[in-house]
Amino acid sequence: MNITFNYLSSRGKDFFLKVKGKSSIFLCTIAHTETCEIPGISAAGANTDLIKFTAAADVEAIYYGKAKCLAAVPENPLGPPSPVIISIAALNILNIPYFPINAGLKVKPVTPLIEINDNFGKSLEKGKALIEFDFENIFEKVKALAEHISKSFEFVILGESVPGGTTTALALIEAFGYNGFNKICGSMPGNNHDLKINVVKKALKYISNNDEPFEIVKKIADPMQPIQAILSIELAKRGVLVLLAGGTQMVAVATLIKHINSDNSIYENLAISTTKWVTFDKDSDIIGLMENIDLKIPLITSMLNFETSKYENLRLYEKGYVKEGVGAGGLSAVLFNEKGISNSEFLEEIERVYKNIYG
Repeated sequence: MNITFNYLSSRGKDFFLKVKGKSSIFLCTIAHTETCEIPGISAAGANTDLIKFTAAADVEAIYYGKAKCLAAVPENPLGPPSPVIISIAALNILNIPYFPINAGLKVKPVTPLIEINDNFGKSLEKGKALIEFDFENIFEKVKALAEHISKSFEFVILGESVPGGTTTALALIEAFGYNGFNKICGSMPGNNHDLKINVVKKALKYISNNDEPFEIVKKIADPMQPIQAILSIELAKRGVLVLLAGGTQMVAVATLIKHINSDNSIYENLAISTTKWVTFDKDSDIIGLMENIDLKIPLITSMLNFETSKYENLRLYEKGYVKEGVGAGGLSAVLFNEKGISNSEFLEEIERVYKNIYG
């Protein structure tokens, strides 16, 4: 079985029945948060100097088959490639349109780009992560985008590329009063819980019990989270089916949706989808986290497997490296659902993409 339904399973199955054959688009929200520059927080790049290029390089690879802002797409320091190779392979087979959304970057990609916001996020440690953001202007643009997209597409897959985003996800979940410590997934085996918890505890000192949701967001979020949440709500209100393609970071987005949305009817149009490397990671607990938050959004898992890959760097995914990003889990689950291809057929295309990008 290439797809499993792991939280609110009947709703997840219904969702994937509804999306099959629908007109689809992939939108990848990319952003930078200075939280990722804290040493040890992120492995989304071979070294800390490259992290600010990661999001731009990911979407350049989708468009051109290679990075343009760098000599190569950044990879994990121990060799596993960016999950963008999974996304590219899935998009090649699905043959659907895609656009990146600029939620706030240090380095912009040399690609077509939907401009929503120019300011990148500050580190959450001082409680001023998005303090300079003009949310009124941002949300006006997001609503206009949702209106436009809803005229042409019935199904939207929303991915992300935000280095350091699992730490800001943990902060947002904790700030809303849920226990996320030791439950979030990350790009390295073990998920580096102690460091992330220590960083988040510093940020939580700036949160008070009477903070409104967007006061919390301004203090400790990353730029992707509020934009993705508002976009999801506005699309779902218009009857568009929305797949939040990611793991811990999309659980944080769903948590924000829960706290700013008053229309329960939208939940039938929303789902989260990630990889098995997130759902069944022994050092995190995404299902328990979703249960604890009492999310009304189902979890769907792509069972993509790299055990038989001829490349050692791909087989490292099976050992807990990288796990998710750039919509990889959601796109691969949609591919399995839409095309019914086998794991080996999909792996062959992923390996071809990997060879083209990394040589």
